[in-house]
Amino acid sequence: MLVDAEISRRESGRMARLLKLSRLKVSATPEDVDFRAERGLNKRKFSNRLNCDWIGKQHLVVTGPTAVGKTWLTCALGHQAIRKGMPVLYRRFSKLHEEFEVCRADGSLPKLRGAVGKGADAEGRIHAQAVQTLG
Repeated sequence: MLVDAEISRRESGRMARLLKLSRLKVSATPEDVDFRAERGLNKRKFSNRLNCDWIGKQHLVVTGPTAVGKTWLTCALGHQAIRKGMPVLYRRFSKLHEEFEVCRADGSLPKLRGAVGKGADAEGRIHAQAVQTLG
């Protein structure tokens, strides 16, 4: 019983740490997704993304018109990845583009390109990146 409590405490702490480091903009969970909303969301495709098999193989770019829930859906996917123990970093496309411009100017672009290409930050901590384009 004491061992179970310690395991639970550690898992809870890890999830809290991953959520903080992810910089998710909203606290969204996959269970709260409303597929009835008029946003053109394919339930089967979204559900397939929730297994997180795509992480480490490709990045996710979410596009669409204003106010359809791109940020919310992206954060829900990020939250699911964190539940599976995967580090996540949320960035808007404009922020990512700005980072590339700064790195180009200071000569560290190859390092950032390598990190983003691997789905990791400069220290190699990030495995998945949810990047949202401006709608």
